Amino acid sequence: MSNEENPEMYQQLFSAPVYDVGEEQDISSFCLSDKPAKQTRLLVLLKDEKNEKAQAADLEMLNKIADFKDYHLKREEVQVVNLAFQSPTFLELAKKFSSPNILAFGIDPAEIDLQLESHPTQLLRFRGVNFVFSLSLQQMTKDDKLKNQFFREALKPMFLSTNPANL
Repeated sequence: MSNEENPEMYQQLFSAPVYDVGEEQDISSFCLSDKPAKQTRLLVLLKDEKNEKAQAADLEMLNKIADFKDYHLKREEVQVVNLAFQSPTFLELAKKFSSPNILAFGIDPAEIDLQLESHPTQLLRFRGVNFVFSLSLQQMTKDDKLKNQFFREALKPMFLSTNPANL
């Protein structure tokens, strides 16, 4: 049988999926400023099922982090992703934001497909990214001892290691 006699075979061959890569999901995020910077220096992950973005008290805490002068950070360099309504992987987050720092409040590493062991105020470095997986923002703001420990042991070393003046 010649090729011309069986055109359906070619149609099936060329229309069959060879490798299905799936669709990349669009990651919904917001900036702490009206106008985001070109470079995200801090990516914040949180889970707030009641709000599309985050509740006012959480935003106030995030603004305090961004405004803390020792971190040399600006609000426009901070992007926030609410994982209550989406489930991106670390690779997807890294591709979209390219942030050297990720703070995850109330998020377990496995939720972004990472197999890391973490403690609430521990700074981790993986694949060139600083991570802090912490308790939720609500838990953090209620406990002054934990909040101070978080700022001292996690955030300060995170931003000292990625401060442009130190690089």
